[in-house]
Amino acid sequence: RRWRVHAGLAPAAGSGVIIVAIDPGMKGAIAHIWPNGTAGVADLPIFDDGLDRRLDGRGIYDQLLAWIPPSEPCMLVVEDVRVRNTGNDNARNTTHSQTSLIRGRGIIEGVASVARLRINWVTPQKWKNHFSLKRESEDEKPSVTKARSLVMARRMFPALEHDLRLAKHDGRAEALLMARWAQVTLL
Repeated sequence: RRWRVHAGLAPAAGSGVIIVAIDPGMKGAIAHIWPNGTAGVADLPIFDDGLDRRLDGRGIYDQLLAWIPPSEPCMLVVEDVRVRNTGNDNARNTTHSQTSLIRGRGIIEGVASVARLRINWVTPQKWKNHFSLKRESEDEKPSVTKARSLVMARRMFPALEHDLRLAKHDGRAEALLMARWAQVTLL
């Protein structure tokens, strides 16, 4: 199966491009917005055989197959996460968490390659600044920003409120907001 790839160039108004956005990570999510405004979101599938736990590339690919007809143009947007010495709460990142992050990024790149989709990378700062979701102070905990993301996503996507009802659904909210960011800034 092949999708018509939309390279991120500005098409005519009323574009028929489906936006897919991925908030990577073990607690991440994948979201889509159709040109008519219909949206969906799901947690990223996890492969766990008791010995190994990682993003499930086949599951992500299957999600793309379920959401996007092969004849439809699609734009894939993925948050450009990088390894840092400290996490959002200024605690040191462990080698394990850094390895998991880079491994997940590679799995997503592999899925995009198999699906023949070009990845449009976006830094968290860029899309969050668009929605005024950056941390308001150095002391603000990341959970406060994530809670604001949930509130905003519930407002923008009321039909998905059930999928955004819990604090742990912040990855879903961020994937939806990233998709909306791409829809309004890249199309």
